[in-house]
Amino acid sequence: MDNVNLIALALKKIGGDRDAVSPGKYCGRALVEIAYDLNVGEGYSQRIVGKVPWMALAAVLMDKLNGVTIDSVLREALALDKAVIEELGDKATEAMAELVEPTLTECSGKVTGSARVLSTTVLS
Repeated sequence: MDNVNLIALALKKIGGDRDAVSPGKYCGRALVEIAYDLNVGEGYSQRIVGKVPWMALAAVLMDKLNGVTIDSVLREALALDKAVIEELGDKATEAMAELVEPTLTECSGKVTGSARVLSTTVLS
């Protein structure tokens, strides 16, 4: 990895506070001294299964019910135990996985660590 990319990764870790900058156009030059300690992980492959479209699923189900049943279903849903919700969610995710073929995606390794600005000098 060349130094420019390594330094860019370190600067991403520093971030910035958008709310601390007023709207406008800014141009300039500055020297920035930073210190960083980064770990760059190996790339990896991951299977991504289509996410369950919960809102679309709820809309279709509600469309098939009458008003009284919808009220009853909503009351029951609000009273459900978290474990039951997770179990039903797992079942829906499994059903979705059978409908949508998982795709193998190449992912970049994670970048962890810290960086901080030691000093800045505005040149113009």
